[in-house]
Amino acid sequence: MAEITLPKYVQYINTLIDDSRLAEAVAHSRHILEQHPRFIDAYRTLGKALLEQGDYPGAVDIFQRVLGAVPDDFVAHVGLAIVHKAGDRWKEALWHMERAFEVEPHNPAIRTELQNLYGRRDGLAPEQPELTRGALARLYVKGGLYQQAILELRELLAEDPERIDLQLLLAEGMWRAEDRVEAADVCRDVLDLLPDCVQANALLADILLQMGEAEGAEPYLRRVQELTQVSAATLATIDPFAQTFGLPGAMRLPHEVRVDRLSDEVALGMGERAEAAAWTE
Repeated sequence: MAEITLPKYVQYINTLIDDSRLAEAVAHSRHILEQHPRFIDAYRTLGKALLEQGDYPGAVDIFQRVLGAVPDDFVAHVGLAIVHKAGDRWKEALWHMERAFEVEPHNPAIRTELQNLYGRRDGLAPEQPELTRGALARLYVKGGLYQQAILELRELLAEDPERIDLQLLLAEGMWRAEDRVEAADVCRDVLDLLPDCVQANALLADILLQMGEAEGAEPYLRRVQELTQVSAATLATIDPFAQTFGLPGAMRLPHEVRVDRLSDEVALGMGERAEAAAWTE
C-alpha cells in the first residue's frame, strides 16, 4: 500500500463525499480507524458518509462519538439535526441546529434552516434568527472579552448545568484570562464525564506544563495526540495545541503522521460489500 499523510487522506475522503462516492468514503474512513482507532477526523468523515447514504442509525452513533470528543462539533450537530428532522423529532432537531448556529452564526445555510425550524415550532418563521446567549458568549471569547464571557457563561450554566459545550467555553475563557486554577477544575469536571474531550485534555495539559508538572501532563497530551494525530508540521495552525506541545516537558511529535492508503478499487469493493451486508441484516 502507498503511504499518505493523515490530513491529505481526510481531505481526499471529503472529496469523495462531495462527489457522492460514499461507499469508498466509508471504507477509507474505516481503514484509517483500523490504524488509529481514536482519530476524530476519521469518525467525522465516516459520519458524513453514512448520513449521505441514508444510514441514520449508523450516522447517529458516529456523530455521538464525535461529540464525546468535541462537544461543540459543527458537523456532528448539523448531522444530528438532519437525522432528527427526518424522524419528525423537531425539538431535538432544533436543539442541535441551535448548537451549530452558535459555532457558525453567520453561516447562511444554518440561518435558513434555523428559521424553518423556528417556523415549525412557532407557526411563523422569524425574519432573522437572533443570536443565542451561548453564541454571544462564544463571540465574547473570540473578541477577547473574557470576563464578560465568564459572567455570561456562569449564568447560562446555572440554568443548564449539563451544557458541556458551555463548560468548555468557560474553561477556555478562564484559561485565556490566565485563571488557570479554575480552568483546570472545570476541565477535570468535563473529563469526569467525557475522558476523550480534546479541548479539556489540551487545556489541562497546558496548565500542568505551565506549572512545571510535565509528568502529570503526559497522559493528557498523549490522549490529545491519539484523538487529533497532531503533528509538528501542523501545530502552527492549531490553537491551543501549538502552545501546549511547544512547552518545556511536552512530548515530541512526528513531523508528519502517515498511514497506509487503500486503493480506490479495494475501497469500493469493501464499501459495496458492507452495503450489501447491511441490506440483508
